[in-house]
Formats: sequence, C-alpha cells, structure tokens
Amino acid sequence: MEQSKLKGNGNPETYNFISHFEHTLDEKGRFVMPAKFRKIAKEKDIKNFYITCGLDSCLTMYPGEEWKKILNKAESSFSFSRKHNRSFLRKFFSDAMEVSIDGQGRINLNGNLKKHAQIDKEIIFVGMNNFIEIWSKELWEGYMQQTNENYEEAAESLADLGL
Repeated sequence: MEQSKLKGNGNPETYNFISHFEHTLDEKGRFVMPAKFRKIAKEKDIKNFYITCGLDSCLTMYPGEEWKKILNKAESSFSFSRKHNRSFLRKFFSDAMEVSIDGQGRINLNGNLKKHAQIDKEIIFVGMNNFIEIWSKELWEGYMQQTNENYEEAAESLADLGL
C-alpha cells in the first residue's frame, strides 16, 4: 500500500513539513525534533504525533489529525479478509506509538521502531508535507544515491500529472 493512499481524505489542510535535517539520538534513545518542525507543531497546535514503521525501512511520523485520517481510511477502505491487508495493518498499527514533544523539544523512540529503521545514532528527518519520515543516516544516503540516478526518469513519469 502506498503511503499516499494512507494520507486521508484529501483535506486541503497542510502542515508544510518540508526539507530534511540531520540529528542524533541521545544515550536514552531520544531525538530533538528539528526547530522548523517544532515551530510548525506549535503554530498548528499539534499536541501529539504517532510514529510507526514506514516504507523503504524508514519511520513515518504523523500529527494527531493526520493519524485520525489514516484510522478512518483504514476502517472504511481495508478488507480484513484479505491477507495482504491484514499483514500490512498488523505491522503498521502494532508498532505504532503515540509521542509528544517534551519541554526540551525531544521525543523518545522505542527499540522496535529503531530496529525497523536500522537507526543507531545518526538520523535524518525528511518533511513530506503532512507527515515526517525518520531515516537512519546510512539508509537515507543510499536511498538518495539511487533516487538521484533515476530523478529525471521519475520526473518524466510525473509529467502526465502536471508536476
């Protein structure tokens, strides 16, 4: 299932999480949310986020309102009688955790999520407009190397969409 199909009902509300930022986990497994993303969270009055396993071995971090859209979409669109749906939903929801930003701008990341994303110390935050991806620095660099090689080809395939 593509993440774009999980993003909800097409609500025009956007968060404008863009760009990417490099950070490190502290000895307790916490990371500091990039200042730009903390500012957006404050402006949009985001009290909590949900982090779960994403695609391509990254994590996805959704504001609470985006998470509610995903829950509604999953409830109304997925047939639990289909094996692939069950497998995806079990992984997606069983590893999910609700988090909030503490007074120092930090969020704690649990071991299951770190294992899925192969995160040890260095992480990359990637803004995806209405959600944030969290990558291990090593996997992100490898992914971007592959993506850069196919960037123009991918752009051509998007031309039909007017992008």
